[in-house]
Amino acid sequence: MEWREALAFACLGKPKLSGPNIAAFLTLTPPDRRRRDIDNVLKTTFDGLIHAGVIEDDAFVKVIAASVLPPRRPGEVKVVLMRLPAPPVGVKATVVLEGGKEVTLGG
Repeated sequence: MEWREALAFACLGKPKLSGPNIAAFLTLTPPDRRRRDIDNVLKTTFDGLIHAGVIEDDAFVKVIAASVLPPRRPGEVKVVLMRLPAPPVGVKATVVLEGGKEVTLGG
């Protein structure tokens, strides 16, 4: 089974998240010590979430936080998605995340 289909299967019956302000928190546990580019893992994960219908478009993801844990078989990607609050029209809101990262919404 291809990664995208496996992810779609794992997401069956899970809630769908829509809207333009989504935060994604990922924990990656590779199956071995081979070198991997984290951006490639993020890309394939978001493509799989779109294919599974969990999110409409990865352009709606405004915040991404990812951590890589030490290798452990069989490997794992955990994803937590959250809808960020939408500010009222004409209002700009800044969300400060743990660690001091700021995300500005609205305008």
